[in-house]
Parts: sequence; C-alpha cells; structure tokens
Amino acid sequence: MEERLIETKTLANGLEMSIYDASRKIAGDRWYVVLLARVVVPVREGFLGQGADAMDPVDVQKALGETVVFEQRRERNFVDENDKTAVFDNLYQTFSSGTGAYVAHPDFPARFIKKRLSEC
Repeated sequence: MEERLIETKTLANGLEMSIYDASRKIAGDRWYVVLLARVVVPVREGFLGQGADAMDPVDVQKALGETVVFEQRRERNFVDENDKTAVFDNLYQTFSSGTGAYVAHPDFPARFIKKRLSEC
C-alpha cells in the first residue's frame, strides 16, 4: 500500500509524529480510506523512565534496537469518491483528539518502550 505523507509534527514530549494517507481505490468510485500515524521512539536515556523504574539503555537497545515504532491505523471501507476527503479529515480529527494526545504525553515514550520490552 502506497503511503503519502500528509504532515509531520513535533509533539509536546519531543517526539515527531508523521501522518500518512494510505488510501486506495478499490472498485469504480469506491475507496478504502486509511489514515496511518507513525511515531518513532528512540531508545535513549530520558525516554526510559526515572528513578527506581528506570531501564538500562544498553539492555533495552540490545533487546529492541535503537528505535521502536508506534503505529496506528484508522480506516473506512467502501467510501464514495466524493466523500473521500471528508472521511479522511474526520479520521484525522478523531485521531488527533484521542490517540494524538496520548502519544504527546510526557510518559508515553517510557511506557511504550516498557510495553515493547515486555512483548519481546
């Protein structure tokens, strides 16, 4: 699926979030509308917790690598071509007000890295 970069913005916690349009035509005038949000979280000090909860950067990098990627999709199927832009805009607004605020939180990087580490 081809992704077209819509915007990249710096979040309050210093991370960058990129928003992509990965929509594609499925039949006639019908579209599969996809918003893809991606945040690359570097595995480094400052993003690994504080105090007794702090994780060792060397150990975490051995397990996960230099970065971990948070990715969210919002999608709608069989959208009329005339409604495609409005549907994408609605997906963007919904994402920004919900998940967008979550990934901008100062604790997000440490929590996300811990989650990925526990999945490892």
